[in-house]
Amino acid sequence: MSTSQYLKNHAGNNYSSPINLNINWCYGSSLLITLVVQILSGLLLATFYAPITSGAFKKVLSINLLVDYGSELRYLHRTNVSLIFIFAYLHIFRALFYGSYSKKKKAWFSGLILFVLIMAAAFTGYVLPWGQRSLWGAIVITNLLSVVPLVGTEAVHWFWGGRSINEVTLYRFYVLHFTIPFIILGLSIIHILLLHDKGSTEPLGLSNEGTNKYSIGLLPAFLSKDLYMVAIAYYSLYTYTVFTPDKLVHAINYEKADNLVTPAHIVPEWYLLPFYGILRSIEDKAMGGLAMLMAFAIFFLLPMLAKNTYIASARFNFIKQVVLYMFAANFIRLGYIGACLPIKETRFIGQICIIQYFGLLFSIFLIDKIQQILYYGDK
Repeated sequence: MSTSQYLKNHAGNNYSSPINLNINWCYGSSLLITLVVQILSGLLLATFYAPITSGAFKKVLSINLLVDYGSELRYLHRTNVSLIFIFAYLHIFRALFYGSYSKKKKAWFSGLILFVLIMAAAFTGYVLPWGQRSLWGAIVITNLLSVVPLVGTEAVHWFWGGRSINEVTLYRFYVLHFTIPFIILGLSIIHILLLHDKGSTEPLGLSNEGTNKYSIGLLPAFLSKDLYMVAIAYYSLYTYTVFTPDKLVHAINYEKADNLVTPAHIVPEWYLLPFYGILRSIEDKAMGGLAMLMAFAIFFLLPMLAKNTYIASARFNFIKQVVLYMFAANFIRLGYIGACLPIKETRFIGQICIIQYFGLLFSIFLIDKIQQILYYGDK
C-alpha cells in the first residue's frame, strides 16, 4: 500500500466514521491541533532562550520586551497549554462516559501514556522561566524521588546534578521539555492508528467497527465540526490573552529564583492541581506520592473487566451517569484543595475527596461487571 493511500485510509475520506458522532468526538482532533501549535511556538521561543541560571529569567523577560511579537508568542505558548489540558480532560471524560475504554483498549492505554507525557512536558516547561515558583515547584516534585527505598536520596542528587538544584538541573529540564513533545507527537500518530484500526466508537455504543451502512467519510462532515471547535477554542484563547493574560499566573513567578528564600505557598498550574491535591492531603510524603501514582495507574485497570462487545456507554445507564458526574465534581474539588493552604481542615477534606476518587472509580468497575453478568452471564 502506498503512503498516500495509507494516509487516505486513516485521515481522508476513505476512513469511514459512524454518522451519528457528535461534537464530543472533536476533542481528540482539537487536542492534536493544539499540540502542534504548542510545538511550533515552543520551537520559536527556544531560539531566544538560554538554559543558564544566571540568564534564564532575563531571557524570558527580554522575549516580552525586546523581541518583535515576542510577548504574543510567549503568551500563546503559555496559555495554549491550558487549551491542551481542557481538551485532554474532556477527551478522557468522553471516553469514560461513552465506554470507549471497553472497545478500544489499545487506544485507551496509548492515550493514558500520552496524558502522562503531556503532564511531564507541562511540568518541565513551567520550570524554565526560572522564577520563584519555577524553582520551588521543581524542588517539591523532584524530592518525591527521595521516598524510593535505599536509593531515593541519591536518585534526587543524580537528577539535580549535585546536592541542590543548579544550572545542570535547569539544562536537563530544558532538554526534557524540548524532547518530550516530539515523543508525544509520534505517540499521537500511533494512538490514531490504533483508534482507526477497527473504526471509531459512537454515542450508542452499537457501531460494528466502522463497517455498518450508517457510516460516512471524515470529509467534509467531521472536518467542519473539528474546525468549528478549534475556531471557538482559539477565539476564546485570543480573548483571554488580550484582556487577562496573567489571570492564571502566580505573581511570585515574576520574582527571580532564589533558593535562599522559601515562598509561603507554592502551587502548580491549575491543570496539575487535582493530583497535587492528592499529594498534599496526605502528610506522609511516601503515602502521598503512592496515592498520586495510583490515581494515574487505576485508569489502566479500567478496561480489564470490560468485554469488547459490551455496551459500556453511560447514555443508557442513569446510575453510571450519576457516578461519572460525581467523579468529575470530586476531581474539581481536589483541584480546589490543591490550591488551598495545607492546614488541618483542608487536608481532612482532601482525604475525604481521595476516598471518593477511588471509590467512584471502583463503582464504575462494579457497574460494568454487574451489567456484563446480566448481558452475558458470569463468563
